[in-house]
Amino acid sequence: GTMASKPPKGRPGNEEVRDQTVRMDYQTFERKSFIDCKLVYAGGDPPTLIDCDFIQCSWTFEGPALNTARFMAAMSQSSEGGKDLILSILRIK
Repeated sequence: GTMASKPPKGRPGNEEVRDQTVRMDYQTFERKSFIDCKLVYAGGDPPTLIDCDFIQCSWTFEGPALNTARFMAAMSQSSEGGKDLILSILRIK
């Protein structure tokens, strides 16, 4: 027979949020484990995340956040200089 896999868990003590659509703008989340959630960010104030886990979640960008993501993707693919600009904005070396 097959062994059932154990459902994923976040860090001990965190509240589990499962199978939900969660709007991230303007929110503060502390000690939450998001499991199999759809996380939506639309470009408002970014969420404050304290000791949170994201397990098997999907991210969706809407509105101004989607426009910004598309702009950054286009810039990063346009040239080496465009890629460098995006990496410097994100502070990735």
